[in-house]
Amino acid sequence: MFEKFTQKAIEIVTQAQEEAQRLGHYQIRSEHLLLALYIQTKGAQAKILEFDKIERSKLIEEINFSIGAKINPSGHHEVTFSKSAKRILDV
Repeated sequence: MFEKFTQKAIEIVTQAQEEAQRLGHYQIRSEHLLLALYIQTKGAQAKILEFDKIERSKLIEEINFSIGAKINPSGHHEVTFSKSAKRILDV
């Protein structure tokens, strides 16, 4: 899947995986991709996307709210991609 990705895109996907694990979620969802994009985007790009107006803690709060009970109950750190995240990555 990743053979067509740029190095930056691979870094964002890796960041999304790390964030999902850190938050205790068992799937990488589109929300985690957004969070990774937020974390990885700096400077003018952040201003264009208006990320400079978003607080990281609020974004994480909203992600936890939207995912709800989908927290990994076993504590196992293997995460998979949700269908929506796979669609985003395929595009």
